[in-house]
Order: sequence, then structure tokens, then C-alpha cells
Amino acid sequence: MALGDKIRQFIYDYYIELERKKGKTHIKLVSGEVHSSMGLVNRMPAVCSTLRSKELEILCNIQLIDEVRRSTVKKDSSTNLFVFKIVNKKT
Repeated sequence: MALGDKIRQFIYDYYIELERKKGKTHIKLVSGEVHSSMGLVNRMPAVCSTLRSKELEILCNIQLIDEVRRSTVKKDSSTNLFVFKIVNKKT
């Protein structure tokens, strides 16, 4: 399984579905938390790319609403905050 697929599945299993079961309609994910929870090393660009991906939105039935970065960050950082809307229950 490719790294992007592993990251997507991890986010689905350990974040999105847990929040969906709690009845949440929005979720905030920090890229560094996902990275460290998976035990990854030097893979922040892959985590950030996956969090931005349409594939993640489709798999998890979510919509990326916002990506918040520090003013000094141009793209990928452990501090990037991703805000998603949980569209509806997955069947």
C-alpha cells in the first residue's frame, strides 16, 4: 500500500469515523499530530498533501473548509491546521 493510501486510511479510522460516531459535523486536524501518531519521520509533505487531497475527501465523505498556516509557512509544516466539514454519515 502506498504511503498516501496508508495516511488516508489512518485519518479515516482514527479521526474521522470517531468524530462522526460522536455526531460531530466538523473536525480540525493538525498535520504534525497525524504525522507523529503514525510514527512517521520526515514525511510531513506527504501528510499535508494527503490532508489537502480530493481522495481523502471522497474516502471520508468530508469537505476541506480551510487550511490555516503560520504567516512564515509557505506550504508544508507540522503546525498546519486543516478544518473539515463532515458531510454526512458514511454507509
